[in-house]
Amino acid sequence: MYFCILQEANNIFDLFVYILENLPPWNPYFEVYELANKICNRCKMDLEYPVKRSYGMIITADSLRETKGLFENLTFEKFVQIIRISLKMPCDKEGCGKRNYVQRMINKLPTVFTIALEWEHNETEGEIFDTTSVLATEIDVSVIYQYEGDSAFTKYRLVSMVCSDGDRYNCVAYEDNRWVRHVGSQKKVIGDWDGVLSIFRELHIRSEILFFENVSSYNCIHGYVFSFLMCVCVFSIPPSWIALLCRGNRCFPRRDLKPRVLFLSPNSAS
Repeated sequence: MYFCILQEANNIFDLFVYILENLPPWNPYFEVYELANKICNRCKMDLEYPVKRSYGMIITADSLRETKGLFENLTFEKFVQIIRISLKMPCDKEGCGKRNYVQRMINKLPTVFTIALEWEHNETEGEIFDTTSVLATEIDVSVIYQYEGDSAFTKYRLVSMVCSDGDRYNCVAYEDNRWVRHVGSQKKVIGDWDGVLSIFRELHIRSEILFFENVSSYNCIHGYVFSFLMCVCVFSIPPSWIALLCRGNRCFPRRDLKPRVLFLSPNSAS
């Protein structure tokens, strides 16, 4: 198994998977079933991979900054799409080995689409801002995946984020038409999205996990409730306990992918 070895401060990814695996009623809201298909440009071998279940994806913060440097005026979902399609897989036919692009499809839309960012934890103020300024409050999943379902609601809105501020975690959520920040038992009003970006830059806050709710179920606030629950757990449980709880539930990439795009996956997916 090819594991993603995360820094201790990134145990929040593992905690996310651990909580979902131990709260089965919540699983269906976050599950993504992806089908990958690859056609070799050299030998024309057509290969369809088994369906993979995950709870979203992890994207490295530096890959977002690099892509932004190459394509300045694109939307967040287009940046994610470019990062994903740039990942090639070698042909499985013996003697060929040519690396090819992979077509990734989903047939069913999750209620909550989750994107996590992996940081190096030594970013400068400018690098943090360059990363967070790429983020958006609305995405279209049909841009990231080839969607073959029958739902017309492929757009998602950002409802909440689990963020880190040094060694502390907090929840930034959209409540009553404004963004607020929950720090422990305190609730601080931020305002609009520009205010969120400003406070992220000023306080060196990193977005760790982003919860996007489907527009058809936007008022169900599954993502908001879950991110707030995670922050309560992080504030209540010592980091060493979190690491122990999450052992065996590591976030790991598909074997065919580089560590630039990983999948938040239960250990049952291999």
